[in-house]
Amino acid sequence: MLAAAATLIAAGRTLPARASSAQLVRITGTGSAMGTVRELAEAHRRRSPAVAEVQFLPNLGTTGGIAAVLESAADVALAARPLKDAERAAGAREIAYARTPLAFATKAGGPAVRAVAMDDVVRIYAGELAEWPDGKPIRVVRRPSSDMGYIALAAASPAMADALAAAQRRPGLVTAGTDQDNAEALEAVHGSFGAITLAQFLSEQRRLTLLALDGVEPSPRAVAEGRYPLSVTFRFVTRAEPAPAAAAFMEFAAGPEGGAILAGLGQEPIGGGA
Repeated sequence: MLAAAATLIAAGRTLPARASSAQLVRITGTGSAMGTVRELAEAHRRRSPAVAEVQFLPNLGTTGGIAAVLESAADVALAARPLKDAERAAGAREIAYARTPLAFATKAGGPAVRAVAMDDVVRIYAGELAEWPDGKPIRVVRRPSSDMGYIALAAASPAMADALAAAQRRPGLVTAGTDQDNAEALEAVHGSFGAITLAQFLSEQRRLTLLALDGVEPSPRAVAEGRYPLSVTFRFVTRAEPAPAAAAFMEFAAGPEGGAILAGLGQEPIGGGA
C-alpha cells in the first residue's frame, strides 16, 4: 500500500490551473468525504486564488490515505476513523472537522419503503428478512469488515455485529470495496439495501432513497440531539507540521464559509478539532 500510494500522484485530478507560484495540496483518503472536500477546495480557490493548487489523488480509503501522508505522497488524508497508535507514533496528526449521519438506503424508484426499524436492519443483514413488503427480494450490498461504515454499524449492538458477520459469510451478495463502488451498486441493484453517509449522498447527488431509522430521519441535528444513533466523524490527517498551503486549506474548512458548505452537505462542523 505504501509503495502504491507514492506512485498515484500522476493519476490525481487538479482543480483549474492558476499562477505557477501557487503551492500544491495533494488530498486523498476516504471516498465518503471526497465530494464535500472538492466543494471546499473550489470555494477556497475562489476566495484565495493564489494560495494553492488542490490535487485529488485516487481514492485510497482511510488507511491508504494516512499511509500516503506518512510516505509524503499526499499532504492531507481524509479519514473516517481516529488515528491508530502506530500511525500517530509515525508522525501523523489528526483534526476532526465534521460529523455526518450513516444512513440506510435503497435504489430510488425501487421498493415503496421510506423507513426501517433497527431490529429489521439486523434481520436483513442476518438473512432472516429477505423480502420487501411488496414481496420483492432485498438485495444487500455489503462492505468489507475493514470499512468504517461496517465498523460503525457493528458498534451499534452485539446483535448488529453478529448480523454483519453473517452477511460476510452469505454467498451471492454484492461486495463494494470503496465508497463510490458502494453508492454505484446501491443505485444499480434492484431492491438494494445498504449504508451510505449523508455527506456522500448529498455531495455526489446520488440517486437513492434514504430511509428513516426507527422513525427518525438521518440528519446532523438528529445525531447531535442523540435521536439518531449512527454517524461517522471525518478527520483531516497530516504530518506533524503540514505545509502552509495545506494548513490554510484546513483553516478555511474550519471557518464560517467552510462550515456553511459542510452544513449544506449533511455534516455538522466540528470546531476546535475535538
